[in-house]
Amino acid sequence: MIVLTTSNSRDAEKVLSGELNLLFGNFEKVFLSENASLANYFYFKSSLQPSSPSPLFLSFFVNMLGTNIVYYDLMSKTIKENYRSEDEEASVVTIVEETLYSRETYLFQKFINKIDLIKFYFKDSILTLKLLFALSQGYLRKGELVSLGIYNSKDLNNRLQKLLDLNYIESLGNIYKIRDSLFSFWLTSVFKLYFSPPVLNPYQKQALLKKGLEEKLVLFKEEFAKDKLKKVMQLFASFKNDTLCLGKSKYQLPIVENVKVISYPARDFHLLIGEGKEIVFAGIKERNVEDNDIFDFIEKGSNIKGKRVKKIFVSLDNLPPTARLIAKNNKLTIWDINEVNRLLTVYNKPIVSS
Repeated sequence: MIVLTTSNSRDAEKVLSGELNLLFGNFEKVFLSENASLANYFYFKSSLQPSSPSPLFLSFFVNMLGTNIVYYDLMSKTIKENYRSEDEEASVVTIVEETLYSRETYLFQKFINKIDLIKFYFKDSILTLKLLFALSQGYLRKGELVSLGIYNSKDLNNRLQKLLDLNYIESLGNIYKIRDSLFSFWLTSVFKLYFSPPVLNPYQKQALLKKGLEEKLVLFKEEFAKDKLKKVMQLFASFKNDTLCLGKSKYQLPIVENVKVISYPARDFHLLIGEGKEIVFAGIKERNVEDNDIFDFIEKGSNIKGKRVKKIFVSLDNLPPTARLIAKNNKLTIWDINEVNRLLTVYNKPIVSS
C-alpha cells in the first residue's frame, strides 16, 4: 500500500504512528525531497511563456516563493498580466501589490488567517509575532534570537517548540526558518505596514510598501550580480559551526576564516583554503565537471592531512555519477549545484543558476 501525505511531514508522521499504525502495522517512510531550486526556476520560466523575464526577475520570485508550486501557478497569472520588460522593477511592485497587499486577494486572506491563529494559540501573540518577524529578517539561531530580548532562553525554547508543532517554522538543526517562505516575505513586506502608526493614510502605506520593495530589489540585485565563486565564498562565510539536517542529508558546517583562493581560470576551477576549528580545503568547479577534476583535487590536497581537515568538492554544474563515486570512495564531501542552492536558500542568499 502507498500512502501519499501532505508536505507537512510532522503531521504525517503523527498520523502514521497513531491510528494508521494500529490498523496496518509499521510503515516504511520514504520522504520525497523538496523541489530543487533550479527545477523551480525552470518550471517558473516555462509557466510565464511567451514572456521572457530576466534571470534576476525570475530568481527574485523563486527566492520569494520557495518550494510551493501552487504559489508559482497563482503568481504566474498576475505576472503575465502586469510584466513589463522595459521596467521589471516597477513590474515587481505592481505584482506584489496585486497578489499580496490587497486585502481581497487569496494570499492576503490565507496569511491573515495564519495571524489570527497566532492570536488564538498564543496569549502573548505580540511577542510571538515579533519572534516570527525576527526569523523572517534572517535571525536563524537561538543565540541570535535571545540577543534580541524578545524571550529569555527558556521561554524561547518553549515558543519555538510550539511554533514547530503548529508548522509555522521548521528546525534544520541549530537553524530555524519560517516554513512558508512567501509567508515570511509577506510578514516583512506587507503585514508590518498594518502595525504602522494609524496616522498614516492608505496612500502613505502604499508608498512605504513600494519603497521597501525597491530596497529589497537593490539588495537582491547586488547579491545576484556576484559571480559564482563569490557566492560560494559568501556561503562558506555564513557558516557558524552549524549542524544542518536537510532531508536525509546532514551537514557539519564549521566557521571558515582567513580564506585563501587559488584560481585556474582556463579550467573554471578554484581551490579554497580556510582556517578555523577545522581546516577547510575545497575545490570549486564552475562547469564541465569530469572525473579527472576529482583526481586533480585529491592530488592537490594530498599533503593536507589530519582529523581536523574537511575536504569538500563543489560542482556548480551537473555532476557525473562516476565523479560522485570517485569522491565517495576517497571519503570526500561532495556538493552538486542542487545542494549548494539548498544551502544558499537556508542562509537567505540568491541561488546559483547553471
